[in-house]
Amino acid sequence: MLGELLDRSPRHVGPYRLLARLGAGAMGEVHLGADTRPGPAGDGPRLVAVKTVRAELVGDRELRDRFRREVATVRAVDSRFTARLLDADVDAAEPWLAAEYVAGPTLGRAVRVAGPLPAEAVRGLGLGLVRALRGIHHARVLHRDLKPANVLLGADGPRVIDFGIARGFGASTMTATGVMVGSPGFMSPEHVRGGRSVVAASDVFCLASVLAYAATGRSPFGDGPVAAVLYRILRAEADLADVPDGLRELIEDCLSPDPSTRPDTAALEARFRTAATDEADAAPWPPEVRELVAEDEAELARVVAAAGPLAPPVPTMPGASPVHSAETVTASPRAAAETGDQPAGPRRRSGRRTAALVVAAALVVGAVGGLAANALRESGGERTPAASGSPSQPSRSSPSPSAPPRAETGAGVDRHGVDRSRYFPVDGGSRPEGWRPWSAKLDGRPRGCAMNRVLLVCRTFDGGLEAVSSTDGRPLWKAPSPAPGERPAMTGARGVVIPGRGSNPLLHGDTVVSAEGGMVRGRSTEDGTVRWEHESGAGREAENVRDAILGDGVAFFSLQAGEGGALYAFDAATGKRLWRQDLSARHLPTAAFGMHGAEAFVEGRVVAGTSGGLTGFDARSGKPAPLAVPGGGDCTAVRAHGGHILCDVEGGDTVTLDAVTLRPVPPGDPADEPLKVPAENVIPAGSRQYRLEHTGRGVELTDLGPASARTPRVVGVPPRELEDAGEGEGGSGYSASDPVIVGSTALCLDNRYLYTLPLRNGERARHEIKGAPGNRGTSGLGSGGFDDAQSQVWAPELLSLGGALFLVFHDGTVRSLELPG
Repeated sequence: MLGELLDRSPRHVGPYRLLARLGAGAMGEVHLGADTRPGPAGDGPRLVAVKTVRAELVGDRELRDRFRREVATVRAVDSRFTARLLDADVDAAEPWLAAEYVAGPTLGRAVRVAGPLPAEAVRGLGLGLVRALRGIHHARVLHRDLKPANVLLGADGPRVIDFGIARGFGASTMTATGVMVGSPGFMSPEHVRGGRSVVAASDVFCLASVLAYAATGRSPFGDGPVAAVLYRILRAEADLADVPDGLRELIEDCLSPDPSTRPDTAALEARFRTAATDEADAAPWPPEVRELVAEDEAELARVVAAAGPLAPPVPTMPGASPVHSAETVTASPRAAAETGDQPAGPRRRSGRRTAALVVAAALVVGAVGGLAANALRESGGERTPAASGSPSQPSRSSPSPSAPPRAETGAGVDRHGVDRSRYFPVDGGSRPEGWRPWSAKLDGRPRGCAMNRVLLVCRTFDGGLEAVSSTDGRPLWKAPSPAPGERPAMTGARGVVIPGRGSNPLLHGDTVVSAEGGMVRGRSTEDGTVRWEHESGAGREAENVRDAILGDGVAFFSLQAGEGGALYAFDAATGKRLWRQDLSARHLPTAAFGMHGAEAFVEGRVVAGTSGGLTGFDARSGKPAPLAVPGGGDCTAVRAHGGHILCDVEGGDTVTLDAVTLRPVPPGDPADEPLKVPAENVIPAGSRQYRLEHTGRGVELTDLGPASARTPRVVGVPPRELEDAGEGEGGSGYSASDPVIVGSTALCLDNRYLYTLPLRNGERARHEIKGAPGNRGTSGLGSGGFDDAQSQVWAPELLSLGGALFLVFHDGTVRSLELPG
């Protein structure tokens, strides 16, 4: 229920105004908050659950690290049946996170007030909770505390909340051996044995206990002294006598004492999908529960009405502008975030229900740990810095003001966006600290950039690296290009040989990882000094380097050498070469190598095209697992999203593969139907997916709506960029970036204009970029080879952090500006 704010309660946190108090615990407090930024017309305020750490605890480094891990855990999970993180700032003076909120009772409260749920409702509940666990486990996270109090019954279905003691697969845990995690009565035998024993099948055991409670009103392991309850759990002595026969058959084997014999979530979903009726899935709750939901919604409406107009917080710095109006979201390593649209399918809401979203993270009570998510395993290996004065060492840029205190680097991005999806979330916590719009000019000509909250670093045309501050564009450092004898020759799109420039840089924490000539180096983000270097393994005869990919702390480089194409994996922290796998036959023509290389990273695997078909390689071991593409077809394009892999089959349709099993998603669930458009043009942005591509009309945006929709809805077409083709000399003169989505706006960039199109309720626009080089010259490379290429025009790059845009042009011009609108 909603409580009044205390005198000591804050009134604003980030861009959110606090309206009511939801609860408190040992670590912090949770409040109901309203986003003060304008949203889509007629939708009402976006309501969130804002969790803050107690002021007296913010100086505790261990607690701040625990909070950081909790944020990482919630951020990793993306499912319609779980809570999702919308925004967070773990580096604030008082760390906070903002999460989805729903008006509705917990399962525990619903059963206490309305009694056990009817069998049909329990089947619908089971289907939703199984799908929630699939999403959680797809993100390689263990919930570890699934119980009635952590299941919310919203108007449109159940939501799993509270990732306070969740942790990543294989992650180290702060819980000592023999210390229990979870809640008595709804634990698995592994929970009872200690936190280190908990596995994914443990969540399945807890799920069955929750469903038995929903059907009978009591735990299947009874009540009484805690020791007696835990003893029955340890022996898996469940009492299911009062569970209706049809339900008992669904969950009985989930309560096996042996985790290896319990069904996995994929098998359970198929089982519950068959058992649940369409009516139960659409409106699963009996009238008594729906009344509780209506009461909570009415109370929520009263609180919002009493709050009056929602004014934005006063800027904390003189001259500071309010946070921009783009939707605030936080994307997971494997999942996209909210775009500001009405969610698809069962999540669609209107009026005040649009604001009724799920509580994403409850309070952490007690000193139980295990909060790490997707922990990075670091292999051994010594750092081998280059000798002083070697060509690989950077040069400091010309004198500049003294550097500010070292900032948290945050996650790195490049022009491909999150998970190479061409989607950039608008997360206020990821924006560079103290950022203001700026302009800069690189000395070299950039051909591949990456950035985080500290720096923007670009590979230059001659193979060097150049870095500037992402906060203000101030020059930081430069690394020289490899010596002529160290440069592998690379073949351009038109077969013109260009001196090797190495791969695009990757950012892992405070390390820049890049392939430079025949070496792979890790450099300090602060000053560019070499921390480690190792031979790439391809030798200096390498002829082609595809875009590098980073995942789970491993850097993957796809290299074409004289012996054929290969994929190399290096530990990004130490530089240790982990493994090498051949991708194509020896002496395969370089042109064919364009189809062979790393395409995506998902579920602990790097997915790469090989001459034997699309294959997933384990990040640390390199163990291959071929994807089961129907008909044995090859994939011409790959996109990873929400635990699925979208694959454009050559000569066929786009198929959807399960990212864990690597097999086609079973038919029958509309949410899992294969897309009917090419995956290469699909941008998954939160609960919606969009087709965004260059066409003869310009850049066309199509809202794909629910996966089951028959006809995609064309939202709009930005202005025709080709109208400026007359600027060119000797060619079209037109060279544009791949279109992307930033928050709730589609964008495309050429060498003169930025084109924007809001995904909903907005007008398309064209913005001239001051200082841009213009659409002059010819795109591509001329016949003069390297020397001639120095004057060529190529597509600019568009990157984004926290709604701030970073535009990088071929002549070295860099502009950083606010997302228009």
